[in-house]
Amino acid sequence: MIKAVEKYKIAIYSIACGLFYFVFSISTEYGDGGKQAFMILMLFLPGVTFPIGTSYFNLSRLKNVELRIFFHFMLSVMLYHGTVWVSSLERKIDSIIVMDGFVGSLFYLIITMIIMSVRMKTLEILLISIISGLAFLPFAFIDNSITNCGIGVFIWTIANGVYLNYCKNRMLLTSPTLNAD
Repeated sequence: MIKAVEKYKIAIYSIACGLFYFVFSISTEYGDGGKQAFMILMLFLPGVTFPIGTSYFNLSRLKNVELRIFFHFMLSVMLYHGTVWVSSLERKIDSIIVMDGFVGSLFYLIITMIIMSVRMKTLEILLISIISGLAFLPFAFIDNSITNCGIGVFIWTIANGVYLNYCKNRMLLTSPTLNAD
């Protein structure tokens, strides 16, 4: 049981966080205080929790681990804040959030691949990025509700987290020295 949890730790974390963001978004429909909390927390929470929960495992093979984590974390947070800032233009440009979901995923996966030395394939990165952008279609074209935003964040978090889990497990299968971590 513990080995299974360890094998799917990133996916489990992603599903749990995605569910938290989704439930949190639904709870905003039941009062104004929830909307304010959602807006404030969503400015930084996913940008901080996602890299911590998905990208800093099995790093003993890397040199300068602390520097890599710091640099990756700072770039991740800046990338998230940048996409949130661009999304604030939503009133001027409909559907910009779909592009933000795509670009956020694309650049997050690229910086993870480069800085954290995770083996990823270009086609897989593009596919996950497209899914991540499409996750925000309901918000962009059906209803700009916080619930639809929560659905988008939920799908984005799961798609990227499950992919990173897959990459981690693929690396463990092809590199026996990593199994020691």
